[in-house]
Amino acid sequence: ARRLGRERCWRVKWPDGLKDANAVLLDPQQGLAGVMHALDNAEPIPIRGLFQFSDFKDEIMGYYSLAHGESMRGVSTGWQNVDELYRIIPGELTIVTG
Repeated sequence: ARRLGRERCWRVKWPDGLKDANAVLLDPQQGLAGVMHALDNAEPIPIRGLFQFSDFKDEIMGYYSLAHGESMRGVSTGWQNVDELYRIIPGELTIVTG
């Protein structure tokens, strides 16, 4: 993984007692179907510092639904109708386009 880069590598879990693809192919109970199953279920090698949106989904959805109460509500925009959808959070950059 060091030479190729972790982003290009996947971890394959072979069936118990079998050490590699050749052993799985030669096993009469596994064969090609066993190799294909193992490859289809391979997992990417984790990269330190790289996260997926799903890791933070609950926190983000709580933030946008204002589930944290008044402490996370931010500052009023001055328009009540807009405040229901958006409030200014000090320290955040907001870009509005349209």
